[in-house]
Amino acid sequence: MAREKLLLLGFGNVARHLAAFYASGADSSRLVFATTRSAEHLAEIESLGIEPVLLDGTSSFERLQSLSEGSFVLVSFPPDGTTDAIISQICKAAAKVVYISSTGVYGGHEGIIDHLTPVDEAAEGAGGRIAAETLWLRNGNTVVLRAPALYSADYGLHKRLASGHYKLPGDGERFTSRIHMEDLARIIDAVFLSDIESGAYPVGDVCPCTQKEIVTWLCQKFDLPFPDSMPLEKAHHTQKGNRQIDPSYLLQRLNIRLLYPSYRDFFAD
Repeated sequence: MAREKLLLLGFGNVARHLAAFYASGADSSRLVFATTRSAEHLAEIESLGIEPVLLDGTSSFERLQSLSEGSFVLVSFPPDGTTDAIISQICKAAAKVVYISSTGVYGGHEGIIDHLTPVDEAAEGAGGRIAAETLWLRNGNTVVLRAPALYSADYGLHKRLASGHYKLPGDGERFTSRIHMEDLARIIDAVFLSDIESGAYPVGDVCPCTQKEIVTWLCQKFDLPFPDSMPLEKAHHTQKGNRQIDPSYLLQRLNIRLLYPSYRDFFAD
């Protein structure tokens, strides 16, 4: 029997964590391919035991079509208005596609956000993401995971606080959610192996909290000065949300428990 193939479209943080998850587990024999637009990244990808695919023209798209047939495909590159339209058609014969989106598509919706919450078509900065989701979902083989703030040992809010570049939006009383990238990798794998229907689902940990709460806790944990505030209207649109992500529907469907139900669980030691 041929080994399963995993095709990583884009090789950022999410794809790297998924590749590491497979490399360290029972699926280490899975054939993994990853795309890049830069020849400079080829050697790095190869050093991780992953076969790189340089996207440099029509021939590379033809290879993608061959690689995607019957494969698990992770899409984690940001939308640019054109690439999703091309590659979503190429991947119609994939066994299953997971498209990593953002909870930013919920825009101005406040309070508890679950799998029934509609997108906010007027949300600042969300138009391209919503359009990309729509393209991939048309294939019928795609599960969209709408992720909140991502973090890991070397990435996330704690790093921004340590660098001194973070400012608290407004009074910090708006709710926010997050998810550890290892948990996101486990969810992606569970989706690939499940029979869950094509659709869009929010993911996150099970402990939404206010921005002020997590900043206060992290500053105390790492002995950092509490950051200055900035007017809410001057904050980036990704910091203006007031959402409590409820991932329970998807977690129950996949029968998966998070390794880090809250940020405290990861940073406790």
